[in-house]
Amino acid sequence: MKRSFILALVGLGVLTAACSSNSSSSSSSAVSATIVRINAAVTKVGTAHFTDTTKIGSQTEVIVGSAGANVADETLLVNNKVNLRILKIDGVLYLKDTSASALESVLAIPNSVAPKYAGAWISVHKGDKAYSNLDQATTLVSELHAYIPTSKGTLLSTFGPTTNLTQKATLSATSKRLSNLTIETSSALPISGLISVSSTSSAETKSVTLSRWGKTISPSVPSGSVALSSLLG
Repeated sequence: MKRSFILALVGLGVLTAACSSNSSSSSSSAVSATIVRINAAVTKVGTAHFTDTTKIGSQTEVIVGSAGANVADETLLVNNKVNLRILKIDGVLYLKDTSASALESVLAIPNSVAPKYAGAWISVHKGDKAYSNLDQATTLVSELHAYIPTSKGTLLSTFGPTTNLTQKATLSATSKRLSNLTIETSSALPISGLISVSSTSSAETKSVTLSRWGKTISPSVPSGSVALSSLLG
């Protein structure tokens, strides 16, 4: 879960791609069927561990953790420094952020109060205004959303035990986008993903690796958390 959505993940357009493999197909029906398999497999297995890295210029953001539909344990590091920890346990979100300004913007905590709770655990409950967005942002589906392509213009390539879904797109006269998702051929579970947006003046990349599919996630409720509602007045 990031404070902001930095990478330009828009304008997929029509792409061209070429690669050597055991077999490949640009058939939209074959790609669509594979995407259906991926979504079904992710839903069925339910949980996974992931490391998601975004690089823009000199800044690197890494989200490492585990998530499912109703449970999460995620940590955000910016340039190797922990900035945010968020847990989802039994329908309650627990958030600890080192940035007072982020507490103001994400949780709407008044600027006169936020500095006192930077680095403290804050619990966010159903019914709190901030709950819905945070809840959706900390699901496994949310984590994978950017990496699963549409069927249009996607090249499907099978290399025995793994299958790649690749898209290349021209976003503008000076900007191009490449995305690749690698899945296990037999189970359709994602293994890794990459998104790269490059222009004549800059480059941005976002990548993810996934493992521990189906493993139980059991974060502990942090002690001493303060209810968000009590900080809003």
